[in-house]
Amino acid sequence: MKGLPEWTKEEDDFQDNLLGMYKAVEGEYITFMNHVGSFLGKRYINSKTDLQSGPVFIPVPRIRQKEAVTYYASEVFQTPKWLIEPIMVQRIGIKPVEEIKGLQGLALATCVSPKVMLNIVSISQTAKDPYTLPEYLKDLERGIWEELNTHSPIDIYRRNLQKMYISQLGLIVKPGANVQGPSPTTDSDVSSDCRADIAALKKRIEGALPAIHDQATRYHLIDINSRIAKILSDKD
Repeated sequence: MKGLPEWTKEEDDFQDNLLGMYKAVEGEYITFMNHVGSFLGKRYINSKTDLQSGPVFIPVPRIRQKEAVTYYASEVFQTPKWLIEPIMVQRIGIKPVEEIKGLQGLALATCVSPKVMLNIVSISQTAKDPYTLPEYLKDLERGIWEELNTHSPIDIYRRNLQKMYISQLGLIVKPGANVQGPSPTTDSDVSSDCRADIAALKKRIEGALPAIHDQATRYHLIDINSRIAKILSDKD
């Protein structure tokens, strides 16, 4: 990314080449991110005739799904700052906070999708080595909330990520009044597992707060705990 300004410059070009190449690189990044997400809660399909033996539908192995979550944790949830190099901010007007929030929001739309989690619950019932939803949520949590273990400051990119994560889970545990009819996750283990997960997260935050001294991080975690309390409350 750092080399793009030099590689794309032309006489009489007003950053159009640079902007085009930046968008192309970002598009490839999103394509790969979506490809990795396609392993979550999915099954392989092996087309067979009636006379051929063996299963047609095979759950994606647990280890492969865990590798997908590891990718998201290291390549997306750990802020991809290579996409917001200062030269890009200065030359083509990239807005760092909005750019990262948008990309991480796309990732969460997959990882915390009700459809994905319903599929994980479903295929775990017949898989030989099941990847259960509670294990999946714990794996996600390790990638999104690692600062609770290190007590290190949480920067603005990660604060936004964590707020979006809680908002997404909140919509599953406590669907809004604008949802017509019961949510597909309401009468499933997805709602129960997500509720248990954020309740445990709330306790972790409460335990970590005394050791966190960065003001922005403290304000953020206090806010997160308030949001979780509202989600877990029986009151609307």
